[in-house]
Amino acid sequence: MNSLGLLRVAAEAELLRIRILLKRQAWRGAYGGIAGVFGLSVLAVANVLVWQLLRLAFGPIETTAILLGINLALMAIFGWLAARSTRVWRNAKPCGCARMPSAVLAIHCS
Repeated sequence: MNSLGLLRVAAEAELLRIRILLKRQAWRGAYGGIAGVFGLSVLAVANVLVWQLLRLAFGPIETTAILLGINLALMAIFGWLAARSTRVWRNAKPCGCARMPSAVLAIHCS
């Protein structure tokens, strides 16, 4: 086999490897989506359970207001955690693009 034939075989092997990786990622994404649906249903049932437990001590309007406040507080906490800057990004900001990973560097500094 000449070098062009070897290059073609290597390229086909790399394409096969990438196809397998993409298929695995697609299945992982599907499983993650299904897990997310079940996670949301668990949160909904937990909210119903808390509402029913609070209903024993308070009226329906007060119970709904308390549960709404708890949910808003949790949303604010997780929203803040999602929006805050990580230590890596804080270190990378003062010195420009010098400390950023190369993949981010290509996107951010172009």
